[in-house]
Amino acid sequence: MDVSVRGKVPIALLDWDGTLRDGWTLPGWLDVLSGATDLRRTFEADAQEYATGEISHDALVLQAQDLYLEALRPHDPDSVRKIATEFVAHDRGHLRPFAVHLLEQLHRLGLNPTVISGAPLFVLREYATFLPLKDVWGLDVTYDGQKWEAGRNTGLSVVKASIVRELTEAHRVLVAFGDSQSDVPLLDAAELPVVVGSKADAPARSFRMGTDGSDYELLLPRLGNLLDAPH
Repeated sequence: MDVSVRGKVPIALLDWDGTLRDGWTLPGWLDVLSGATDLRRTFEADAQEYATGEISHDALVLQAQDLYLEALRPHDPDSVRKIATEFVAHDRGHLRPFAVHLLEQLHRLGLNPTVISGAPLFVLREYATFLPLKDVWGLDVTYDGQKWEAGRNTGLSVVKASIVRELTEAHRVLVAFGDSQSDVPLLDAAELPVVVGSKADAPARSFRMGTDGSDYELLLPRLGNLLDAPH
């Protein structure tokens, strides 16, 4: 199905943590990288402060980036990729009940599912080896042969907004999925914003869906109507 408009390629934008996956990816990832639970416990304490409003979302993701760099210290990129393969084999059990079917449906409709998330890019790339994902944007790091350094922190709202602006130059965002305030740049850019759960303040035109997949079957006709609408 050709749903392009004036040469723009159709796209679906999706958050990962809290949207396609239940909860945060990072705590378990820190555990397997570090071989201990200290870093995870620190992140969970920070996440609790965020939940109670003591720190901002941006402060949380910046602190998470520091913890991630600490966990990566003993590893090189090849070993991290191998660990990611083993990690995802178990972590996939945390995907939302509707996640795989949704991605398959979006792919079948030609909507090029694209993830923009603060989840670690190593993990998202491993998921992309077997899920129908066109592209993934995640928490990035660089390695100079001796040490790891911070890359693009895609957990920051301003960074998500920048990526969305880049994508909309060549893409028509038909639908976007998110669960929190940091996903508002994705939701605002979409013709059909879909909020998973109840955390995000989203545009009035948003479709709201339960984290257990309730209302998912009601979403599918909305997608069909969007594709059939004249532009």
